[in-house]
Amino acid sequence: MSAYSAITSCLRKYAVFKGRASRAEYWWFYLFFTLTGFVGTVLDDHFFDLHPDDVGPLNGFASLALLLPAIAAHVRRFHDISRSGWWVLALYLAILGLIFVPGSSVETEWSSIGVYLFAFAMIIVNLAFLLKRGDAFTNDYGPDPYGDIPEEVVEEDYAPSSIPRAGH
Repeated sequence: MSAYSAITSCLRKYAVFKGRASRAEYWWFYLFFTLTGFVGTVLDDHFFDLHPDDVGPLNGFASLALLLPAIAAHVRRFHDISRSGWWVLALYLAILGLIFVPGSSVETEWSSIGVYLFAFAMIIVNLAFLLKRGDAFTNDYGPDPYGDIPEEVVEEDYAPSSIPRAGH
């Protein structure tokens, strides 16, 4: 899948949480999302007098506009490996915990450690899931984004007995 087709696919499926997204579709859109935020930040710095901690209007608008399709692509990517989209919610809850708990009035050393450990674990699990090859068959969430390989092709063309051996 090309970068252009991946990005347009995610934008066409703006809020579609059903179905599957291939690794290429997800990662190309993630790169687009990241670069759009970077360009927005550069333009905000150039055109607006902002405090370094502030989010500028261009970056803010771009991030908000692309947030829903990014989450939808994330969920569809998990569907591609037969995982529920609820894993994505767990990641975002961990991120919210990192943002709000350390600065809250209920902060204790143990609550902060727990939040950091949970967030770290969710980031590692998410990365492992996002990097995993998708199911090469129809799963509970839909057909393989690249198309199913018929069983007879797998049996005939890729069976160990059909591999020529050197010297035989």
